[in-house]
Amino acid sequence: MNPNDFKIIESKGFFDNDAGFRVGAHKLLGLSKPTDVFLLNADYFTVDEKRAVPLIVHELAHFFDQIDEEPAIETNDDENAEAILKSLRPEVLVREHTKRWALHFARAARVLQVKNLTPYSTIGKFLDAAIPSDDRDGPVRARKGW
Repeated sequence: MNPNDFKIIESKGFFDNDAGFRVGAHKLLGLSKPTDVFLLNADYFTVDEKRAVPLIVHELAHFFDQIDEEPAIETNDDENAEAILKSLRPEVLVREHTKRWALHFARAARVLQVKNLTPYSTIGKFLDAAIPSDDRDGPVRARKGW
């Protein structure tokens, strides 16, 4: 990317969000070269892993959705994906929060929790940490994955 591309990204006003991911962002933003963009608010640069990792997993689910990767769902992933979508405020739901995104997200939360790769004791607690509270109408009512 050339320096002007960074100025274009900054001018779009992303500083009021927690994070974002866009495959093919160059098309949307008018950048000079093919670019996928992962944005993370600078506030997260100094937080501990427990707070940052869930949000990064949330954004990686967007990546898999945007490259049209089919989710490998098991057990309660479908129910948990529905719980994720039901928890989102209506204005958030319309912004790239698709069923396929939620399936990727639910699966990732389940795998991390089942393999003890997260300090969260339940899938629901991990998902609550991964979705900013101002984007939800309440907690994610997820079910145990295994």
